Amino acid sequence: MKLFLPLIVILCTFCSNNAISQGYILTSLTTNTPTITNCDPTISINIFAQNAGTSNADFDLLLMGNNYISSTLNATVNWGDGTVTQHTGSVFIVGGSFVWNPPIEHTYANTGAHNISIVVTNPQNNSTVSLMLYFLQTSCPGTISALVELDCDNNGIPESTTLSNVPLVFSGANNFNVSTNTTNGFAIGSSNASPGNYLVSVDANWLNTNNYVVSGQSDVQMTIGSTILSDTALIILNCAGTTNNLCISGTAYCDANANGILDAGENVFANVPLTITNNGTNYLVYTNANGFYSLNYPGTAGSPTVVMVNGLWMSQNNCTTQSFATTVLASACGTPNTLNIPFICTTCNATSMCASVLVFCDANGNGNFDSNESPLMNVPVSIYSTGNISPVTIYTDSTGFATICGNYFTSNLVYAQINQQWFQQNGYTGNSTIPVQLYPSNIPTPNTASIAINCSNSNNSCDDLWTTITPWIGYYQNTTAMIRLNFGNNGPGTATSYSLTLSYPIGVTPVLSSINIPGYTISGNTISWNLTNASPGYTFTDFIQFLVPSGIMNTTQHYYTSSIVATGSNTDCNYANNDGSLLQIVGNSYDPNDKSVNHPENIYALSNDTLTYTIRFQNTGSAPAQNIHIIDTLSANLDLSTFEVLYTTHPMHVVDLGNGIKKFEFPQIWLPDSTSNEPESHGQIVYRIVENFANPVGSEIWNTAHIYFDWNPAIVTNSTYNINVLLGLDELNSNVNIFPNPANDYLYITCNSGEGMITLFDLSGKEILKQEMVKNFTLDISSLNAGIYMINIQTPLGNYSKKLVIN
Repeated sequence: MKLFLPLIVILCTFCSNNAISQGYILTSLTTNTPTITNCDPTISINIFAQNAGTSNADFDLLLMGNNYISSTLNATVNWGDGTVTQHTGSVFIVGGSFVWNPPIEHTYANTGAHNISIVVTNPQNNSTVSLMLYFLQTSCPGTISALVELDCDNNGIPESTTLSNVPLVFSGANNFNVSTNTTNGFAIGSSNASPGNYLVSVDANWLNTNNYVVSGQSDVQMTIGSTILSDTALIILNCAGTTNNLCISGTAYCDANANGILDAGENVFANVPLTITNNGTNYLVYTNANGFYSLNYPGTAGSPTVVMVNGLWMSQNNCTTQSFATTVLASACGTPNTLNIPFICTTCNATSMCASVLVFCDANGNGNFDSNESPLMNVPVSIYSTGNISPVTIYTDSTGFATICGNYFTSNLVYAQINQQWFQQNGYTGNSTIPVQLYPSNIPTPNTASIAINCSNSNNSCDDLWTTITPWIGYYQNTTAMIRLNFGNNGPGTATSYSLTLSYPIGVTPVLSSINIPGYTISGNTISWNLTNASPGYTFTDFIQFLVPSGIMNTTQHYYTSSIVATGSNTDCNYANNDGSLLQIVGNSYDPNDKSVNHPENIYALSNDTLTYTIRFQNTGSAPAQNIHIIDTLSANLDLSTFEVLYTTHPMHVVDLGNGIKKFEFPQIWLPDSTSNEPESHGQIVYRIVENFANPVGSEIWNTAHIYFDWNPAIVTNSTYNINVLLGLDELNSNVNIFPNPANDYLYITCNSGEGMITLFDLSGKEILKQEMVKNFTLDISSLNAGIYMINIQTPLGNYSKKLVIN
């Protein structure tokens, strides 16, 4: 096989050369930026034909020539460090960007000056052009940070990652020494650290005062190097007295109805100082943004513990409580005390501070939200204050409003910003950053800042249709599985008519009685709907059941895909969210708190895959969960700038803790427990992110989430795993083979199990073609543009997907 396939490529290239004769005669290769200086050791080159363009590459080159025709060219690059690479590229339109296989990129091992020589040749006529480029690689400043967690029962599972005001000392080369305190368990020592080794330690006096000890080494080392641009130290604290460890927690709140009970909808008080005394030792704690406090402390169960609100703070804020000091009997952490602190809040000024924004289409350009103008839904708005290291992202609702309350910011004046990626996806323009004045949460008329968007660049009446498809229960052979189909319209226009499709694996049978969306038709393995009138803010979820047959091997991959397209007079503002995909592995165990990714373990190293993650959670306790948050540390092999939330079942905020650590907050979610209301006890979040450009072969992408229900220890999900490999001319399994790969005009497929269905997707997940196949099949791909695709082959024995490169 390895000898036969290169022969096919040579013969096809030879035939193609005869067909187009002399073709494109190259005359020059130029660039406006022949010299760059960067600390990133990876350099990429892109080439445009005839008309100059820009891309994400470090060098953008312009190739000029005569007798232009779509052509396949060769490029030889001497990177100036002893490395020479060969590339084959194709371009199809004037001004288009070449698609190179492999991409023209290189990672340098050492800093310094590098002379890069590139030679481009058209083998049809032997015309050749060349260019010299210069790259000065400098040392990258890095970010050193630390995450502090608390594990007082020494079981290896932290009870808390929200320890604030823990004093840390960062030290290192060149007399580097920085002291800083944690915020929600996280602190940055420096965002401009020179390459070298660094240490972080917890202040010894603070440890002694609070009766904590550091688990493991007292000084945790971090390293910044030419390829390591950030390093986060994990510090786990244990309580010094672990034999009789005690716990107490609760919430400070405005008791609006004076019943002494924290009811849904009552405001909470952030940053309230509390003194907790046991056995002559005083502990100072503060309530967090959700009004919650907690303390782990050594002592004897049953001993008196006094909880008292700081009197000076109460005087300054004109606040009184129903009980200034409360004594409880100390309780072990297995059965912790819950002591809420109700405030008489008619005059109290300690309510949480809020930021509120309105995002709308400004049709007449006057900056005001007029009655005939449309709000924009699901717009990601980042709220931050100057010097704040943790911006919070909130999402507008169906009325265009988004609000956040709490103690997140360092000043009363904050800023609201919409990132440029959202503007580019929707074709809009506008003022992306505006000041916002915070206001107390208890005032009746809040200060709302308006972000006026110029929607005229696309269409004032365009809609924004979206769909995702997510798992709901375990997936086994000979059982009934459930798939969650989600779709809707973010607006601003109404989708007067649109089509929705759901494709499922061959051999799997839908349970028709479970389909709640009327008017469907089924053709092959695709359910289709022609729907009308999806107004802005419309959203719908359907739980569709499928019968999974017996006789399927465990670990067989089953793909489900969804797609939504506007079919009426309106256009779609944003095509990036029109397709959903779900990979189900036969034999998966069911865990109500888990994480999944929509790609198999092996992903193609020569493409930038978009990974869609789903985090599911369920309250299996015996009472509603008031607040839920999820800590998710993203892999360093993912491009953090491409992070995008696609779907969430409940209102949510995203706090960026830096270094790829995301905190998904569901404040005041009041999620019912599964015993009292099983259907409503579930929640989930779906987001996607693109892997780093040119991740090398063997680079791994791990991901694990930590889910916190109120003050309980974290529930650690399973770990998702992907690795970049060269799929090349490989065998899908003993049942299916595809070749050649890369391919030119035709793709040859053999399938031992007989008939099947072929579906081809582009890298955004959009379906390009779909065709039935027989045992030995030839697929004509001559009309497709050069690029990287995903081919999905469904057969009676399973569902197989691989990356496909078309030259």
